Amino acid sequence: MEEIKANELRYMSGPVEIRLTPETVKKSLVRGQGNVSDQEVTMFMGLCRANKLNPFANDAYLIKYGDYPAAPIVSINALMKRADSFESYDGFSAGVIVQNPETGKMNKRVGSAVYDGEKLLAGWAEVYRNDRTHVYETVVDYADAVTLAKNGTPNSQWQKRPGMMIRKTALARALREAFPNDFGNTYSEEEIQNVDAVDIGPAEVVREEDPFKKIEVTTQKDNTPVPDEHKVEKLQPIDDQDEMPFA
Repeated sequence: MEEIKANELRYMSGPVEIRLTPETVKKSLVRGQGNVSDQEVTMFMGLCRANKLNPFANDAYLIKYGDYPAAPIVSINALMKRADSFESYDGFSAGVIVQNPETGKMNKRVGSAVYDGEKLLAGWAEVYRNDRTHVYETVVDYADAVTLAKNGTPNSQWQKRPGMMIRKTALARALREAFPNDFGNTYSEEEIQNVDAVDIGPAEVVREEDPFKKIEVTTQKDNTPVPDEHKVEKLQPIDDQDEMPFA
């Protein structure tokens, strides 16, 4: 029988056996310039196991900058695959809301197409559960969600595919609301990309209430005030989040 390494976590992600150790996570599954703590690695490993994620197939990774808490990032495809395994999951619908500047008429459409001359206002998503009587619907304002580069313009992904990005952002939020026990603390790549959108040092982006408390970042590392336009919020785990989330 093959020996299991110390601190090695094994589980199945579909037909694939995943083997994770803290060393593997720190070496291969962390992005950014920060050093992750043992607790952050343990939490990430537990998240992957609980949601049967394959981090080696880009289902999930950790992002860490400076002294800010590490953020576990889960791909939208991984969220959808996980949701598809739930007996109560009954599909979704998602799209964009656009406006004709000349007529002022708004159009809510399925998909991510934004045609010439239209203004992209928002993304929307509906997630259905067969054990609920209501639909979980979210509408995400484009101006609130778009990731800006340091020059104040949308970053390359949002410039090239704005409809796709806002649609995915809305879908990720709708999945969290529909399945809070499974996705409550997970964020998609589309939502978390703007951690590097400010000059003061990236911080996690909080767009809705979750089991982490929000702390406003008002000073930089040299203790000088942060300009009002650059103030952001970072996440601080509350005490009851310290336990290992293994399923």
